[in-house]
Amino acid sequence: MGDATLLTNFYSSRFNRDWWRQASSTTDSQCGATFTSDRTAGSRVDPDSCNSNVGNLREYFTGGVEPRLAIPHKLLGLEQDLDVGVRMHFEEQDRIQRRGTTATARSGNLGESQERNNQAFSGFVQNRAALGAVAVIPGVRVEHVQYERINRCPNASFAAPVDESSCTASVSGEAEVTEVLPSLGLTWDVTPTLVTFAGVHRGFAPPGVADLINASGATVDLDSEESWNYELGLRAWPNAGLKLEATAFLNDFQRQIAVGSIAAGGVPLATGETRYEGAELLARTDLGRLLDSTHNPFLEVAYTWLPTAEQASAFRRVDNGTTVTGSAAGLRLPYAPEHLLTTSIGYGHVRGIDARLEAVYVANQYADFANSTGPNGTGQAGEIAGYTIYNAAVNYRPSLTGFGVFVTAKNLFDKVYIADRTRGILPGAPRLVQAGVEYTF
Repeated sequence: MGDATLLTNFYSSRFNRDWWRQASSTTDSQCGATFTSDRTAGSRVDPDSCNSNVGNLREYFTGGVEPRLAIPHKLLGLEQDLDVGVRMHFEEQDRIQRRGTTATARSGNLGESQERNNQAFSGFVQNRAALGAVAVIPGVRVEHVQYERINRCPNASFAAPVDESSCTASVSGEAEVTEVLPSLGLTWDVTPTLVTFAGVHRGFAPPGVADLINASGATVDLDSEESWNYELGLRAWPNAGLKLEATAFLNDFQRQIAVGSIAAGGVPLATGETRYEGAELLARTDLGRLLDSTHNPFLEVAYTWLPTAEQASAFRRVDNGTTVTGSAAGLRLPYAPEHLLTTSIGYGHVRGIDARLEAVYVANQYADFANSTGPNGTGQAGEIAGYTIYNAAVNYRPSLTGFGVFVTAKNLFDKVYIADRTRGILPGAPRLVQAGVEYTF
């Protein structure tokens, strides 16, 4: 039996993001009649013709501490490993929005001035007990989240920005969420090269600050996402150069919060019961390991099949409890493609070279609860066609130096495709090439 081990992680980040952009609608009089008619017709528009500009000025802070204690022991004569941990996590958002009155403005009246903060505390206990080739892994995790939202200018809005000096008295609201999440895992070492596993755990995702507390400081009647998640699978290493993994899964949501509700008619939030069933497959072959060579051509395939992604009940609006337009039990959920496939081919060398070309395929998917196949006037409904994009990367890390250089290209052939319709048609990211130097110490 080994010694107990304590590992503590501290982390923190802070960054600013000032994002100025055009924001107008077909009824926006600031842009003129030509702009309105061109946009309605889907034609190219001239953004410089608009006497408006929106600045979303954001500052984010994240920090926390996470100690974990691992204790090997032999309770009841069994080889066991006990893991215990806690986490204290803190987030702060400072959100300013300004509405400029020229196409290139970098100042203007307030459309928003808010703070959104949360503190999350969690703890877990997990014990792994070996019974010969079988291991039993029960566990439990407790999550507690505290929320705060402060609106420093309640009378300001996107549609009615105000001068900062005319802001009314600030309002605020607080809320909290607590969940107990059990889990149970099993593994069976059938042979030294074949392992089967199974598991069940309680799923939980807390709502965001803005979803739980409105701009007036009032708490919205919105519970966390909750689900029971099951998996059954195997991992195999038939030889030194081949790895295989297959997993069947079932995710049964008693409550899911769907962002896709916006695409069903401007509803900000909706909840409902959902069910996901499918399988994931992973295969990788490394010829270098198979042939005991310093040269390693490799091939990797990852595939997700999601035949079932259904609305088990109609989704209901959070604000008034009515059924979301088009939602009904048995329909497929929006933004849930049936097929996802990623294939990679590459080459590696023991001297630190790794290069790969990757193809990513995403099958067609619906953009609204009603499973509409044709577009509507806003671009928010209608089927999103499947697409394939290609990525490439080259890394070089000379041994013993700590230095590395890399070049990556995403969407290598600059394919134009629709990625989202939640707030209207949003194209996928264009070609992005990055290069850099890394140092590890």
